[in-house]
Amino acid sequence: MNINSGRPELIFEEKKAIKLFLWLFYILYLIFEGFWYSIFQKLTTSGVTKGSSVGLGFWVYILISTFIPISIYFIKKNNPYIIKYIILFSYILIDIVDNIIRYYGTTKPFASGEVVEVLIVFFTPVFVNKRYFWCASLGIMAKYAFLGIILHNKTAFAPIGIIMILVAIAYVLLIRFNSYINSLTVVYEELRKNEKLAVVGQMAAAIGHEIRNPLSSLKGFTQLQHESYTNASTRS
Repeated sequence: MNINSGRPELIFEEKKAIKLFLWLFYILYLIFEGFWYSIFQKLTTSGVTKGSSVGLGFWVYILISTFIPISIYFIKKNNPYIIKYIILFSYILIDIVDNIIRYYGTTKPFASGEVVEVLIVFFTPVFVNKRYFWCASLGIMAKYAFLGIILHNKTAFAPIGIIMILVAIAYVLLIRFNSYINSLTVVYEELRKNEKLAVVGQMAAAIGHEIRNPLSSLKGFTQLQHESYTNASTRS
C-alpha cells in the first residue's frame, strides 16, 4: 500500500488491530489446549496424543506469554508494525522446537497443529499488509514442510493442504480490503485537494477585494485630478 505508515491515525489503527489479535490469539490458544488435554485425549480411543514426550512442557506457555510484554513495549515506542512479525516468527520457532522434542526418534503419528494458525492466516487481511500476509502464509506452510523432513514423517505434510485453502480465502479478503482502503484513500486525497483549492479561492477573493479597494480610491482620485485639470485648461 502506498500509505505513509508513520501517520498517527494509521499507527492508532495498527495498535487496535494488534490488541484484538493478541486477545483472540490467547483465548483460542488456551481454549484449544484445554480442550485437547482435558477432553479430547480422554474421549479418543485411537491412542493418538501430542507425541511421546512433553516437548517443551510448561516452557511453551511461558515463552508464548512473553508476547504480551514485548507487544506493550513496542506499542509504547509507537512501533506496533513489528509486533505481528515478532509474534509470527517466535510462535513458529517455539512450535518447531516443541514438535522436534516430542516426535524426533519416535514412531508416534504426527498429531500436532494449533487453531491459532487458522487465526494467524485469517487475520492477515485485517493488517492490510501483503508482505506480512506472505510471511505468515509461507511461514506456517514451511514449518510443516520442515517438520516433515526433519522427523521423516509424511503425516506432517498433511496440514499444508489445509493451510493452502485458508491462504487462498484470506488472499481474496486481503485484495478486497486493499481495494476498499485504496478507494477511500483516493476519495480522501480528492477531498483534501478540493479543500485546498477552496481555500486558495477564498484567499484570492480576499486579496482581490483588498487590492480592489485602494485601486478604486486611486481611480477616483485620478478621475478627479483629470477633471480638475480639464476645467483649468478650459478656463485658461
